[in-house]
Amino acid sequence: MYPLDVLYSKNAMRSGSGEGESEEDGDLNYDDGNDISGNMTACYSKDSDFNSICKQNFGNNYVKNKLIECTGSNEGKYRAECVLQTATVLEDDEFETPCFNYYTTLDNVCKSMAREKSKKNFQKFGVKKYIQCTDEKNKKRAKCKRYYENGLPTHETNLTSCINADSDNLNLKFNAICNYKGKKINTDLVPYNIKPYDCAFGKLRAECISRDMYNKIKDKKNFYNEILI
Repeated sequence: MYPLDVLYSKNAMRSGSGEGESEEDGDLNYDDGNDISGNMTACYSKDSDFNSICKQNFGNNYVKNKLIECTGSNEGKYRAECVLQTATVLEDDEFETPCFNYYTTLDNVCKSMAREKSKKNFQKFGVKKYIQCTDEKNKKRAKCKRYYENGLPTHETNLTSCINADSDNLNLKFNAICNYKGKKINTDLVPYNIKPYDCAFGKLRAECISRDMYNKIKDKKNFYNEILI
């Protein structure tokens, strides 16, 4: 216990110029627009670990959603709005990746993680669904599942047979195979995502999807169709 004169002295320091106050404790000012009611942190320097602060203040399932600039005597500092990070429901044979930068090919991450988890046919795992990282707006993660690639189903019933990668008119051949899948001609099916999948070295498969789905994918801003040999 501190003597009363020491306590008065410490309080005086905090109510004065602010000297002696640790920035780790945050600045709790309620009279200048910096109210920390709700799921808001106190004011800290912008480079503070707000995710850890959210967890300390509100629980381990809370993360930083956005930063808000403080005002008044705390001008130049920031506080965070903390939100509950909801868990994704996973079905059998599904798992999630950590957060990665947007340019990371998460289909490859799914395959790598499936291999580490000793999943059967790990090379057939891919992205079933992309998930925005709540606490890192410039990153994404993925829900992975077998027979998915870039958010689309790739079960063998949707795939063509394997064709030599150096074949002439490769796209036309894949198009013809897609058209004849099933018991009757279906010109609505078109080839997409031409990749090796589980083919022997030097051969490729194509996924057969509806023309409507293909047009929707083509319209996406960041659409690209890699051919991996």
